[in-house]
Formats: sequence, structure tokens, C-alpha cells
Amino acid sequence: MCVCVSHTLLVSLSASSTVSISPKHLREVTDPILSLLTPLHKLLYLSELPPSNTLSARRTLILHYKRYLFCGKGSAPELKAELYQLASGSTETLRMFEGGGCGYQGGGTRLVEEALKEMKEVGVVHDALQRDTISYGVLLQVIESLSLECGYYGNISTQKNK
Repeated sequence: MCVCVSHTLLVSLSASSTVSISPKHLREVTDPILSLLTPLHKLLYLSELPPSNTLSARRTLILHYKRYLFCGKGSAPELKAELYQLASGSTETLRMFEGGGCGYQGGGTRLVEEALKEMKEVGVVHDALQRDTISYGVLLQVIESLSLECGYYGNISTQKNK
């Protein structure tokens, strides 16, 4: 953790140029980018897994979303905005279904329906059962459920212990 100095801090300098800071003026700060990188790391982990024997609409949805994020037509600010929507679990519809650019072309409704059906089968509760689109919050649930199923957390804890 990093330590930040309060904006009302008075720093006393002595002849030896030593800075002393009262502990009451210190607080923990978190890295704001970490909340964006966590779902991105899971997304990339899931997209790099070897193919399974059974076709998974949830995994296909994740692969399409990864392609959408990194298609080359977007900018860094757009990527940041997209990751913020995902990390915050926004209720807005995924932009990749809006068409144009690197949007998902054709069959989007069928893919969404299949992914939602799979989510229902594995017991993931979500708010989109009656719609033909997926929000960022639902995609985040898809990523989380697949992360659990595919051993993401076991692999991460094993790597940290090395």
C-alpha cells in the first residue's frame, strides 16, 4: 500500500533537513487502475484457455468481447471507458452490440440468448433473462462464473506462492 500526505499537512524541517510527518496525517490509498485491470485480467485468462470439448456460448461471448476491445479501431480512452463500465457492473447495454466499428455483426441476439440460457443452467442469477441484450453487469457475472469454473482463483493463488 502507498501512503499519501493530507493536503493540510504542515511539514517541519530542521537544520538536518529531516521531514517528520504525524501518523494522523497519513492514510492508505488504493491504485484506481487496479479495479479496471482485475476484470481485464480474468477476461484475458479465459480467452487464452485451450478450447473445451463442448461449445460454450458464455465463452464465445467473452471471446467476441475481447476481440471488440482490442480490434485496433478504438483508442486508449475508449478502452478505459469500456473497462470502467465493465468493472463498475453498469446496467448499460454492451457497446459491441450497437454495431459499426468493431461491433458484433449478426447473430448477436442468438449468442446473447444462448449465454443467458447457460447462465440460468449453472445457477447464475442476473437481471437480463427477459431481454435480448447483455449489460456490462451481466457480462461481469459471466466472467466471474467462468473464472470460478475454469480454476482462475486456484491458478492465481498458486502463482503468488511461487
